[in-house]
Amino acid sequence: MSHVIGDRVEDSSTSTGTGNITVSGTAPLGKRTLSAVATTNGDTIDMVIAHTTLNEWEFARWTRVSANVYSRASTPYMSSTGSAVNFSAGTKEVFGDIGAYFAWSLQALGGNRALINGKIVASVGSSALTLAVKTNDGNDPSLACPVFVVFRHATLANGDFVVLAFTAAHSLVVTSGSTLGTSNGTAFKLGVGIFNDGGTLRLGVANQTTQYVFNESVLKSSTAEGGAGAADSANTWYTGTAVTSKALTMVAVLDYPSGLATAGAWSAAPTTNQPIGGDFVAPRPVLVTTYSSGSGTHTLASGCTKMRVRCIGGGGGGAGGGTSPSAAGAGGNTTFGGMTANGGAAGVQSAGAAGGSSSGGDVNITGGSGNGAPASLLSQLNGTGGMGGSSYIAGGGYGSYNAAGTAAASGTGAGGGGGAGVATATVASGGGGGAGGYSEKFYVNPNTSYSYSVGAAGTAGGAGTNGNAGAAGGTGRIIVEEFFD
Repeated sequence: MSHVIGDRVEDSSTSTGTGNITVSGTAPLGKRTLSAVATTNGDTIDMVIAHTTLNEWEFARWTRVSANVYSRASTPYMSSTGSAVNFSAGTKEVFGDIGAYFAWSLQALGGNRALINGKIVASVGSSALTLAVKTNDGNDPSLACPVFVVFRHATLANGDFVVLAFTAAHSLVVTSGSTLGTSNGTAFKLGVGIFNDGGTLRLGVANQTTQYVFNESVLKSSTAEGGAGAADSANTWYTGTAVTSKALTMVAVLDYPSGLATAGAWSAAPTTNQPIGGDFVAPRPVLVTTYSSGSGTHTLASGCTKMRVRCIGGGGGGAGGGTSPSAAGAGGNTTFGGMTANGGAAGVQSAGAAGGSSSGGDVNITGGSGNGAPASLLSQLNGTGGMGGSSYIAGGGYGSYNAAGTAAASGTGAGGGGGAGVATATVASGGGGGAGGYSEKFYVNPNTSYSYSVGAAGTAGGAGTNGNAGAAGGTGRIIVEEFFD
């Protein structure tokens, strides 16, 4: 059983009343009978029936009962009376027709629009947001001028589409106080969709942040808005009446690029109302999580299908200048699941420190080495500390002339700068710390959670006699990007 479309379909009937239509089963020369197109009981086809001598006509969806008997939809697309016609005695012409509204649908679908002769109008009042289905001319839908909606079939394995119609006013109110998971002064986009709840159309709205909630290729459920200002969750579809596992068609995206001053106080209509639909592909959000210290377990958001992880080890500290400085510390190792970005080595006097190695990623890069700093050859000359090693994302801390080294930026994994010796003796300046290693990996179908640990910054070397202190390295960092498609 399926919905069928055929050209050159024509027959005649003498049926009366509002019930089933019995056709003759004989088509005029060059035409086809209904049963040649609707071949199976239960098939549906859109037909026009018109009295040959009276102003009685109807355009409606018919369902095959038998080869020559067809039931009529109780609510036609259009008719001479605005409702099901009670046909008088006499001969009626019967012919297939996609109708003017369905001609519009070709244009609508060609532009990826799921509403035919319709649009979503957003308005605000009393801090509430009202979403209404309107015809193209801005009026409420009616039997004489319906708004059609194109859906996928409720059975996912069935590639058929379903067309239903709004024939009366329909709207959804997001009540004052319902935030839909938005925050004060923060940009957001609302998706507007329509559910096919067993033939009943229900308007819905959702605020997509981390999940691919606009996806039409799966059946969706909704929560009742409730009317009390408590619809406060992101990534949740809200409708007037809750639905479970129903076909969804996206019809609009409402853009609030500056957000609302107070979330839930709907004081402004959207800046952009973008009609969408058909084979619409929703924007795929990327959820980014950054760790710059500590350890724990990273749990992926629901619906994540791919993930990119970047790890940077901690940077080594820069050595101090002068005689007998206290030692600098090496950077800590950063780990995520099976990935490791080792910390950079601590700076030492005169010599440069090695960068940290890495492993477990698709890309593994050793951190840059710190620069060495020579001893002052003459007691009259001040020294200069060595520069810290550069990490994959940032340069190291500077080694200064006759001054303490400068620290690497936090979260970069770069090495700290070395401290300088001073011009009172022939002493060494401190070398820069090594940068942490870098590891990057792209996961497809990742696990639900991964353990992680962020490498600490290497500590600064203390100043020796006639010297300046080195500086700390940068802490490590983990950057997790989750994709939903």
